[in-house]
Order: sequence, then structure tokens, then C-alpha cells
Amino acid sequence: MADVNETAHAFGRKIIRLISNLERKRRRYINEGLREYGLQGSMFLYLTTLDTHPGSSQDFIAEHLGIDKSNVARTARKLEDNGYILRELSPTDRRQYCMYLTDKGKELLPVIFNRLHSWTEAVAGNLNDEERRTAIDLLERMMDNSIKNID
Repeated sequence: MADVNETAHAFGRKIIRLISNLERKRRRYINEGLREYGLQGSMFLYLTTLDTHPGSSQDFIAEHLGIDKSNVARTARKLEDNGYILRELSPTDRRQYCMYLTDKGKELLPVIFNRLHSWTEAVAGNLNDEERRTAIDLLERMMDNSIKNID
């Protein structure tokens, strides 16, 4: 029985280590490619989210990206200062800001998407479609398990 538990423990350590390392490398790769534009950390995620959800509130961004509301406010202010987004008070809730991409922010989207695409090709370029689907399926199942069994 100890062998099964040791194997499960080793699997848990290895999967977490691999996911963590991949995320750190992705973050570093994205940051290096977007540094010249004054973007760092999750800033690019705000821009890509506003591309698909224009007029989003800071609360929506916080929930959608899983980021603390105070961090969203600080980052949104930086993006606004850099000219990438425009924040306007919501007409329906004066406590909320709606955020929109500026022309400068829209012009940066192809750079962001190209960097993200090059990351994907660097780490998964040698995987065929079935292997990619399997990897996503397994990670989604593990995420579902965590929600069912832990949350």
C-alpha cells in the first residue's frame, strides 16, 4: 500500500513542478517580448480580455482573470497611464469603471498574439492535434477534480 501512496505523492509533486515551471517560463518569455511596450506580468491579459469583452468593469476583469480587485485597479491605472486603455465611469454604477482599448492598445494586440503563438509553438509545436487535445483534456479533468474534491 505504501508503494501506491508513494507513487501518488510522486505524481502530485511532479505534475505541480512541471506546471509551475511551465508557467514561470511562459511568464518570463511573454515579459521579455513585451517589455519594450511597458507591459509586464498580467497586463497583456487585460488587453486581450478587453479585445473580446470591450467595456468590461474592473470587477469583471478581476473575476475573469482570477486577480485581486485592488491589483486590477492598479494595473488598469498603469495601462491607462501608458495609453493602452481608457477607463470611464459606468453610466449604471458610478462606483465602477468600464474599460476600453485605445487605438494604441488595439495596435499592440497583434504583437501580443504573435508572442503567445510563438510560445505555444515553442512548447507544443512537436505535438500532434490528438496529443494537444489529450493534454488539455487531462488538465481539464484534473481541474474539475480539484473543484469537486477540494473547493
